[in-house]
Amino acid sequence: MKDIAHRASVSISTVSYALNDNSHVHIAPETRARVRRIAKELGYTPNAMARSLRARSSRTVGVVKVESRIVV
Repeated sequence: MKDIAHRASVSISTVSYALNDNSHVHIAPETRARVRRIAKELGYTPNAMARSLRARSSRTVGVVKVESRIVV
């Protein structure tokens, strides 16, 4: 995000808001488009682990299977 912010001449927060469609913060449509274009050019992909830490929810289900065998 730092690289995107630097190239777009905006703050890291603005990049975050633009990429996450945060409706609570007004960002000019031109700025949002510029940030998204630069993110695409740089091949930006969100970090799922960081997002899950921030959201406090990984949306992952764990399964444990116990196999017991009786040997006589």
